[in-house]
Amino acid sequence: MAVDALVTYMNDHLAGSRSALDLLEALIESTSDAKTREFLDAVRAEIAADRDVLEQLIRRVGSGPSVVREVGGWIAEKIARLKLVIDDPSNGPLRHFEALELLALGIQGKSALWRALSIVAQAVPELTGVNFGNLIRRAEDQYARVEDQRVAAARVALMSGRDVPATPRAAAKG
Repeated sequence: MAVDALVTYMNDHLAGSRSALDLLEALIESTSDAKTREFLDAVRAEIAADRDVLEQLIRRVGSGPSVVREVGGWIAEKIARLKLVIDDPSNGPLRHFEALELLALGIQGKSALWRALSIVAQAVPELTGVNFGNLIRRAEDQYARVEDQRVAAARVALMSGRDVPATPRAAAKG
């Protein structure tokens, strides 16, 4: 039963990674700024690599990725994207900001996944030999980079038509 729970948990995160990759594809396609596209493409490549690691671990522990959960992740991403379109039909700053926020939350979930797997690896031989510390650090680094972009996007999306402070500290002092 514990292995079933582990495989379910890992497959849920695999489905989440599919959602993240699809969301990133949409972000890349809708972004004209070359630097932003380059940033998003780099994050996408890292998330794809993390997904490959997770898929290998699922194959070691269980029977393989769950098609049902993959489809569920795909559907969830489509619903999330629909919500973004409804919130900002013009594909403007709000949609970009909210997409980055979804991505940032997903990366935090991935970091939590790696921490949880690092704990159970002591009791699950199929998980040994994986450098979870490196995976956790990479997720934390991804989160920090995406969070920087998210905060910058928040200034544009949420402060439209208002005086925009240069830094969060400037806003706190005011």
